[in-house]
Amino acid sequence: MSDAHRRKKQPDVLRPQLLQSASQLAIEEGLASVTLDAVASRAGVSKGGLQHHFPNKQALLDALFAEAVAAFNADIAAASAADADAGAHANADDKGRAARAYIQATVQEPKKEGPASYLHLLLAVMLTDADARERWSAQIAEITRPDPLPEAQAARLMICRLAADGLWIAQLLGYQSMDPSLKAEVLRQLDQMTRGLEQ
Repeated sequence: MSDAHRRKKQPDVLRPQLLQSASQLAIEEGLASVTLDAVASRAGVSKGGLQHHFPNKQALLDALFAEAVAAFNADIAAASAADADAGAHANADDKGRAARAYIQATVQEPKKEGPASYLHLLLAVMLTDADARERWSAQIAEITRPDPLPEAQAARLMICRLAADGLWIAQLLGYQSMDPSLKAEVLRQLDQMTRGLEQ
């Protein structure tokens, strides 16, 4: 049985393979290199085989974006669960748990070639592409929504999230050469701001 025939029988295997090929191209050569022809060639399939899963480049980018957002949400959930386990008796800090998990997921080093490593490329598209903003903004809004708390508490946690976003952008663009000990102190202070919200 040929590889091509085996792939036809396993669409659940081919789709992730196509997404991986597209993400590798994006990471190595930038999003402009992610064409249907280039992705099909890298994945070792025909362009028609690729279009069975992704009829056009936008559908492919939408799938990449959804995968990256799902991975980011999984990182947030894991960080939140670890926080809950570590502070099982600290109910006063429960209100800030979601913000702490967001901060941790945002500033962690992305795994090489994992979804988080190309999320920044896709977010950059939103800065210049109105269609991408319209298509993807709802997913971003869901991740970054304010905590359902009194306004002063919600604002304090939003400041922490926005600071984490700023650290992430500074790291992405490479314009902030922050000493590791200073970065650790910034993160410690952000963590502290998420606690004791009853005050």
